[in-house]
Amino acid sequence: MADGEGGGLPSQPRPKLISISPPAFDLGRIADDGCHCLRAFRIHNNTDEELDVRMSSDRGEEVNFQLENENLKDDDAIGQEGAENDYNQLFNQINHVDSVRLSPRAVQRVILVYLPSRTSAGPVEADRKAAVKVLQGEGRSN
Repeated sequence: MADGEGGGLPSQPRPKLISISPPAFDLGRIADDGCHCLRAFRIHNNTDEELDVRMSSDRGEEVNFQLENENLKDDDAIGQEGAENDYNQLFNQINHVDSVRLSPRAVQRVILVYLPSRTSAGPVEADRKAAVKVLQGEGRSN
C-alpha cells in the first residue's frame, strides 16, 4: 500500500498561526512598593488570514496589556530603575486590552504592564522569564 492510500497522509506539524518576539523577557527584581514594570513585545500573524488573538496571564490583576503607553514610546522596556522625571504611573493603569485583531501577515506591538501587588513587605522576585501566554489565535475568513 502506498503512502496516503487507505491510511491517510502522514501527519505533518501544523504551522504556527502567530509568533511572539521576544518569546520571553526578564522582568528582573521588582520592589513591592507599587513601582510598575513595562515590557514591549510583538505579535506576528504568520498567516494569510485575519486573526483575533486573546492574551492573559496567570498573575491575575498584576499583569495587563496595552497597545500604547506614553511611558514607553521609544524603548521596549522600563522598570523602576529606568523611571525618568516625566514617568506617570497613571498611563500604566488605563487602556488595557485582552485581545488584538491582526490583519494577514501583520505585526502588532503590545505592552505588558506589570503592576505588583502590595500584599507582602519587602522586595519580591518576579518570574525571571515571563512569557506572554497567548490563549487563542482564531482565523477569521472574510
